[in-house]
Amino acid sequence: AGELRALGVASGQVDLVEAFNQVSDGGTLAFYDPVSERVQVRGTEMTVGLEVTLVHELTHALQDQHFDLERLDDAAVDDSAATAFRGLAEGDALRVEDAYTEEELTESERTAYDEEYAEELADSEEATSDVPEFVNATYAAPYALGQPFVTMLLNRDGNDEVDRAFDDPPSTEEHLFDPASFLAEEQSEAVELGFAEDEEVLDEGPFGATSWYLFLAERIDPKVAFEAALGWNGDAFGAVERDGDTCVRIAF
Repeated sequence: AGELRALGVASGQVDLVEAFNQVSDGGTLAFYDPVSERVQVRGTEMTVGLEVTLVHELTHALQDQHFDLERLDDAAVDDSAATAFRGLAEGDALRVEDAYTEEELTESERTAYDEEYAEELADSEEATSDVPEFVNATYAAPYALGQPFVTMLLNRDGNDEVDRAFDDPPSTEEHLFDPASFLAEEQSEAVELGFAEDEEVLDEGPFGATSWYLFLAERIDPKVAFEAALGWNGDAFGAVERDGDTCVRIAF
């Protein structure tokens, strides 16, 4: 929370555990847990909305059987690579969900689904109204960016290209933010932060192209922020405490 305040994307007292719980739980009808290898379902009524959600979550089950979704939790995987892999998984599940909605639901079922989805969205927005927008947007990024990323793969060589991406997944958030960078196999340069030797770094890691865009768009024209984030070629962030305050240094 101190880091978010230092970046200027949150203010006051922020309970991040509660915020992330609100974001992840708001409107969720079901989810696939790769640890238990089970789909957890809310409620007992099989609505058309739950039916569509189960298509999405069972796609994750299929992904896990073939490609091991728990790779996201590998300590050797940095946050940027984990976010990119999550975007691939969510984008793939969303395209299957959309295909099911378009091809398998009747017109009346699609109408019922649209109404149910609108209600869920309203409930979710109300439940997360006090969550910092940066947190909301960061959580949503793998879904928002993953779908066009997977569409690019499908347009290139269908399901085979998607499977290859699961075998050799995107390694940075840039690959989601700028999908052409994945096809070009662009990687990133190491960036040094230059903290003093006697400073204790409390937290460090990649910041990510998406976070740069969201961070800059809080302050400047979003189009200018977008152009800047497209120039990403590596970054780093670190947090230290100085005189009781959390301070963050980020390098691009």
